[in-house]
Amino acid sequence: MRAIVDDNLDPNYLSGLSDGWQNFERWSWADFCAHIFAVCNFQGVSDQAAAVWMGQHGSPDFERLETLVPQAACEWSRGVSALQNCGFRKTANTCSNPTGLSECVVGKVPARNGLLARLAIGLTYWSLEKPHRTPWAWLESQRVQFVGSPAEFAESLVTSFSRLCGVSNKVGSMLVSDILLGVGSNSAFYVEAGTSLLVIDRLVHNLLIRCGAVEAAGSAHAFGAGCYQHGGCRGLLLTAFDGVDASRTNDAWPSAVPRIFQHALWRRCAGSEGNVCNANQIRGDQRCAQRCPAKGNCARLPLSIG
Repeated sequence: MRAIVDDNLDPNYLSGLSDGWQNFERWSWADFCAHIFAVCNFQGVSDQAAAVWMGQHGSPDFERLETLVPQAACEWSRGVSALQNCGFRKTANTCSNPTGLSECVVGKVPARNGLLARLAIGLTYWSLEKPHRTPWAWLESQRVQFVGSPAEFAESLVTSFSRLCGVSNKVGSMLVSDILLGVGSNSAFYVEAGTSLLVIDRLVHNLLIRCGAVEAAGSAHAFGAGCYQHGGCRGLLLTAFDGVDASRTNDAWPSAVPRIFQHALWRRCAGSEGNVCNANQIRGDQRCAQRCPAKGNCARLPLSIG
């Protein structure tokens, strides 16, 4: 893993990853919700498919949704928690209360699928709950009131976002990391918090199986929530890069930056990046036969689990 990371580190990573959040201090809640919605579209389909859909449709009009959600008639569309049981499915055109669907605010959201439509309404309620005038004021208030390490602060924000329907551990970690890195260029606290998070997608999960890390640790698990539990992918990555000083590569980085290492592994796998260690190149039931900087250190196992 270290050999792959060394081959894929990008000194401009922090600024490049977080460019979309750099004007955060001036955003309205509607701006914030639109950006979150855009990030959350990159799940369940390929990045290319998500990008094409967003290019054609964009995010919903959250200023308009702010005026519509207080009028919601259905009990399953009134509030963040209620939406978990809404059950709206766009392709099937059904939900937990099908008799009221024609008038439901969830069904009127221009979204790629029903889960994202529910997310848009949940985001609107979530933002309306906040007593702060802007998202920046809310974030700063969370930082000032928080007692704990930067990494613990980042995890607390992931927990806050995970209340939203459609925000998984993976998406919540990616979202919070990008926000903190984008707003924290002059704040060591925000940078350390943002770089402490790991985003485990199927590509990284499968790489850890192929290279032998999962087998060596005796931590076989399916892709999903198990990646973040004890012995899962997150723990394997933290162990692999414990003690590696990233500031040697870029003196603008903290010494410990798990997110950068994880992202370097993802770049090796992603079809839009290195396109090396993935299903495009390696059949799941076969061992890898490609040239790789890991050389003889990689077990090159087939995907027998996950």
